[in-house]
Amino acid sequence: MNPETLILNTSIIFIFGVLFIVSFLFFKFPPKSINAFYGYRTYQSMQNIENWNFAKAVSSKFMIKSTIFSFIVAFIFQNTITDLFIDYKIFIILGIYIIPLLMVFPYTEKKLKEFNKSKII
Repeated sequence: MNPETLILNTSIIFIFGVLFIVSFLFFKFPPKSINAFYGYRTYQSMQNIENWNFAKAVSSKFMIKSTIFSFIVAFIFQNTITDLFIDYKIFIILGIYIIPLLMVFPYTEKKLKEFNKSKII
């Protein structure tokens, strides 16, 4: 295994480990009450305790799934695409991790809207 592959594989595993631990901690030890410091904090999620509990459950599950998905895609990408420079690979791998994590916001907000509509009906 060449040094470039070793460095990128180690980076992929490290990033995955950090993101998975953070996601798991949010899932296993969510904040009990609405606060301004940690948890899924958006205007809609902080409206009431039902929204807060729903949003933290949905967002933490999505974060765990997206982290695992990102790890698999990044590892496959790293070990199958061999003709790119390491600089390009690093940016692509970071994008593979960052884009799904950014998707947690629109996904959770959409689920929150559906949740609020179901309470009205």
